[in-house]
Amino acid sequence: MKKIIFAIAVLVVLTPMISCKKKYINYPDGYDHMYYVFFDYNYDNPAKYNANLTVNIKRNYAELTPIKVKFMSEFIRDYDVAVKMYVQQSDSFYVGVKATTINLARPNVDYQLLDSNNRVLDPIEENGTVCYLANFPHAQKGVQTFYLKMLNNTADDLNKTFFFSFTPTTINTGGTEAEFIQSATVNRTPVYSVLSYSSSYFRRFNINK
Repeated sequence: MKKIIFAIAVLVVLTPMISCKKKYINYPDGYDHMYYVFFDYNYDNPAKYNANLTVNIKRNYAELTPIKVKFMSEFIRDYDVAVKMYVQQSDSFYVGVKATTINLARPNVDYQLLDSNNRVLDPIEENGTVCYLANFPHAQKGVQTFYLKMLNNTADDLNKTFFFSFTPTTINTGGTEAEFIQSATVNRTPVYSVLSYSSSYFRRFNINK
């Protein structure tokens, strides 16, 4: 009789735990297919953890500048996740991504972006935007390293600037939750969506002569 009572007691205790576990696994509204991406933090400076940084580079700099992209996921899927890294060629970050003035740096003219194997990546133009693509196989979390290569363009003899951003516009942290999610969305497909963090979604690069 004692064994029966003990078994019933164990079942009563475990039932809420099992229920919670099921709720954790089965996220509502597809949240289990929502991922996050951001520029990885500066390992040499913990104070700048997950910060939107400005990087100053000489146009004749011969070394490659690493850019670490961190993808957050707790699952392994049967699909790959594509992450867009937009080229924001605007000093104010609010106008279009096309170069409109002479001091805005241009891909494959002032710089190149290389993958982890030092292969040159070509930017993609779509719907009025310019972006690079990063692919995370099977939606597995990890860090991919890209490299920025200066092309020592002296034709204009000017200091230049541009942004890499995971979103096509600035992330709206002062509006509604829906406005925030919309502005923080990196990529959305019928299968998954990718968002970024407002604290580490862009890098500004100043190319100095």
